[in-house]
Amino acid sequence: MSNPFLQHAQRLEAGFLNRQHLIFVDGKWIEPSGRSAKPSIDRQRRALTTNATGDAEDIDRAVAAADRAFRGDWGRCPHLRVRASCSASPI
Repeated sequence: MSNPFLQHAQRLEAGFLNRQHLIFVDGKWIEPSGRSAKPSIDRQRRALTTNATGDAEDIDRAVAAADRAFRGDWGRCPHLRVRASCSASPI
């Protein structure tokens, strides 16, 4: 009899954990400018996979994309304007 959990773990490792991971900026998965990666570890301190980490250039791209989105249709959503004004107000 096979163990379904073990089968799932093996498929996960083969399909997701072993591949190169990207960052999500401006609605697309892209390669980060920097080549650094941070390992994800489990509770037993075993490395599961690595996560791409962005650098200052990636942060600038993400901020510019968020600014474009907020100034466009996405930023005209009423609930977002209320949320933005509430977070900017002093407590």
